[in-house]
Amino acid sequence: MIRFALRRILAAIPIGLLVTLGVFALVFAMPGDPLRELAGDKPVPPSVLAAERAQFHLDRPLLVQYGLYLKDIVTGHFGETFDGRDIGEQLRLRRCWRTPSSSPRACCSAAMPGSGGTAPWTGC
Repeated sequence: MIRFALRRILAAIPIGLLVTLGVFALVFAMPGDPLRELAGDKPVPPSVLAAERAQFHLDRPLLVQYGLYLKDIVTGHFGETFDGRDIGEQLRLRRCWRTPSSSPRACCSAAMPGSGGTAPWTGC
């Protein structure tokens, strides 16, 4: 059973890499400049655009950007929100905040298949 689980996990690794590379390539191939889209109608000096491209590694080739993306995912650095908060920290806070109340809800919902996947008395 352990060997079966290990084989499944090892098979999932290349599939995950192929899926993330495919999505990454599709986003990379989208027309337009993402920084200009973020700026909207406001004029942005070229020097600011160049600095932002360097900061977000948009001036590098696709495979280099993908490698940096994988490195950040493996190290747990998911970037920052637009207002400067760390996304990894936000995910950790959300997980710790929801775990105590989510576990009983999941158990009750699993025990009551007629409830449509929710426990009605928990307010979900």
